[in-house]
Amino acid sequence: MLDKSGDDIYKTLHIKRKWMETYVKESFKGRNQKLERFCKMNERERKNINNKFCEQYITTFQKSYMDVQKFNEEKEKSVNSCQKEQQALKLSKCSQNQTLEAAASLDSN
Repeated sequence: MLDKSGDDIYKTLHIKRKWMETYVKESFKGRNQKLERFCKMNERERKNINNKFCEQYITTFQKSYMDVQKFNEEKEKSVNSCQKEQQALKLSKCSQNQTLEAAASLDSN
């Protein structure tokens, strides 16, 4: 009778062990699936955040580039304007010198 009860205990323990193994495997499987979903969700969020950052960076960079181009154009216009003023002043000075020379030659006559 002891053998039979020992066999029953062994079978009961074997069944419980199998049940625990199955429970642990299913539990890990469920946890792994949840973890994978969580990681994929985080990866998508990181990609979205990265894409938004890249768009903002590109927009800012393009605006900065346009500002530099505008600055260079304004600088070029300013240089051209300054050169034209210098030429006008030279012509005015030559004209004044000629007028003074003509007046001086009239006075000496």
